Amino acid sequence: MELKFTENENGLIDDNDKAFDTLNSLIDDEKYSEAVEGIMSIPRDKWSNKLRFLLICAYNNLKDYDNSEKELDEIAPLCKTANDRARYCYQRGYLLTETGKSAAARQFYSDVLEIDPEYGAEIDIASDISDCDAQISQELDELNKFCGKLSEQIKTRCQENPDKIELTDEEFQTRLGFFPAIRKLPGFERPMGFDNYFTVLSGGDKQMTLKWFEDFFGITDKDSFFKFIQNDSACNSSRLLGDVAAFLNGKPHFDVNELNKGGKFFFGNMVMYVDHIGEFLPKGGVLAWDLGEKIGYARHAFRCGLFDNSDYVSGMLSLSDLAKKMFQSWEEYMISLILGAGMYMFSEDGFSIKGSIEFMEQMSALLLSSDLADTEWGGKKDAVLQ
Repeated sequence: MELKFTENENGLIDDNDKAFDTLNSLIDDEKYSEAVEGIMSIPRDKWSNKLRFLLICAYNNLKDYDNSEKELDEIAPLCKTANDRARYCYQRGYLLTETGKSAAARQFYSDVLEIDPEYGAEIDIASDISDCDAQISQELDELNKFCGKLSEQIKTRCQENPDKIELTDEEFQTRLGFFPAIRKLPGFERPMGFDNYFTVLSGGDKQMTLKWFEDFFGITDKDSFFKFIQNDSACNSSRLLGDVAAFLNGKPHFDVNELNKGGKFFFGNMVMYVDHIGEFLPKGGVLAWDLGEKIGYARHAFRCGLFDNSDYVSGMLSLSDLAKKMFQSWEEYMISLILGAGMYMFSEDGFSIKGSIEFMEQMSALLLSSDLADTEWGGKKDAVLQ
């Protein structure tokens, strides 16, 4: 379908053009693919915001959320009026709702009322907010029940085999980095595994790992590696948990009101999440996730020559000593590791409670089928560290 249209003074399709009658009829008749085809027949440099919003609506109804998100990203800087900004927030909220991110969606729906109350009343955004609240409450209840069930599963698994296998210090340290050990780097056929503590890479494998460090994390040498380990949020979840726990205990580390809008939104969601998993966290909180990630990065960094044996051994010993100080058993460590994985995914994946639960389900299946529960906590045999 090719639509004819007239241009306004800005060279864009006129908002009163008859082409919109055709497109709106297609939307009303649920002929969304034809509506997309018609819009695409108009050169993109002639698109008005009205036309773009219509395209986003069609994509959402087709459940083509990838293209909907791309168009929302493109229209965002073009929304100059209050009505356009409110429409953007509504469509963004709708997309987030449809992709299981009710907590994030609620914020965008609330922004609609703040930006353009008249438009919010017109589309009954209060009803959408109420639906989000109900969905969030249900998902938080599911999260709490899941964490309780998972904690019991880990406890049972750790009690299955009373004859535990003793580990060397190296074996203990590599198992602390469980997830990185079974996670494949881009371009590699197999994961790093738990053996060969001092394995080094050469040739293409070494260059591929160095490129991975630089491209994804900006790590190019020993100094930038240690700076990353100390500061990156992906392997320092315990700091965030500490701030959240302090707030929940009525002894906040900072004045939340001094945060900007984005900061309040982020912190508020984390408080909500932790409040529903906190009862299952061991003394070490989510430290196991941080330790596991740091050990994984350290093993990869040593393998590609970012630092030498001395730095590697001292770093790994320091991390394992901290693990033994904060946890008394694999049961505690495994619970901390899984709940830390869930908290990490929640914060990184648009505050999706469902996504967090699904991630923990995947990770727990791997963890429960591993041999961690069948080993002694801590390295007891003489190590071969050099």
